[in-house]
Amino acid sequence: MLDQYLKDPDFLDKTRDIRRSTYFLKLKEAQHHNDSVYNHTLRVAYTAFKLGRRYRVNMEALLRGALFHDLYFHDWRDKNHLFNHGWTHPYIALENAKKYFSPITELEANIISSHMWPFNFKNPPRSKEALIVALSDKMVATTEIVIMFYNFVTRPLRTYKNQKPDI
Repeated sequence: MLDQYLKDPDFLDKTRDIRRSTYFLKLKEAQHHNDSVYNHTLRVAYTAFKLGRRYRVNMEALLRGALFHDLYFHDWRDKNHLFNHGWTHPYIALENAKKYFSPITELEANIISSHMWPFNFKNPPRSKEALIVALSDKMVATTEIVIMFYNFVTRPLRTYKNQKPDI
């Protein structure tokens, strides 16, 4: 359900070079909810890709911005990031995008840096592409959290049902 992008050859083709790059693959090591930043980022990019096809956007900038929106390598649970991660990681992601995937256009920079809007209300999206990525991120993250919560709540029930009775 969450990983429909794996079956879309157009999306896979358009994102191939970035997906295979060393720095993007490092996102597999960073945690996002109960998964990796890598998987979360691809879900966001695919959701944005589907929406972008409907609204006639700059697809290259949309995909690059979506793929780089969480390009950070730190553990957000670390004491140095725990309380400010929501505000700082978009700017860390932008710096990493500039460092590893230059050049970054102004449009791509706003997509990356504004994706936490309205949480980070001082930096709003200034384009259709940035708004689509911000909304896609919220949709995907909400789905991930609901699934994580559902699994947490139902795990004891599943474990109980699968236990063998004491006879």
